[in-house]
Amino acid sequence: MNESQLTEIRNYLLTKKLPIDILLEVQDHFIAQISSIQQEENLEFETAFAKVKESWRKELTLTWKGEISLMDSTDFMRKMRKQIQWANFKSAMLLSLPYVLLLFIVANFMSAKLFHIFFLGSIFIPILWAIFNYIKHYKDFKLPKVYTNNNLLCI
Repeated sequence: MNESQLTEIRNYLLTKKLPIDILLEVQDHFIAQISSIQQEENLEFETAFAKVKESWRKELTLTWKGEISLMDSTDFMRKMRKQIQWANFKSAMLLSLPYVLLLFIVANFMSAKLFHIFFLGSIFIPILWAIFNYIKHYKDFKLPKVYTNNNLLCI
């Protein structure tokens, strides 16, 4: 494919308001599918591109389905958000369950005064660690504000 065809694909996907990281992934799929159709059916770019757009039409149609966010979104983005949220939930459970179990076990073997100190430490140390990392990586946290014209899939 030449550069103007790649630009046409990219511009089409930009109209679908996909986040940059997802857009690049979908663009790769578009290119692969267009190339495949061109080879298999011996079609020109425009016809193959139209077929691929039609095959992705349902997933890339902007709609609002009564969600909390008032922004229109695509079914594809909703599916991606659900996958990311589920992965985040599993990670949170894997990290928090051992922590909570440790607190229950320690509560049974320590005096109330000692457990009070242990509990406060177990709460404030992660908070201080998060503040330290925020300050250390402040430039990374500013990135979404620097690139306000570009969407990133951040959940």
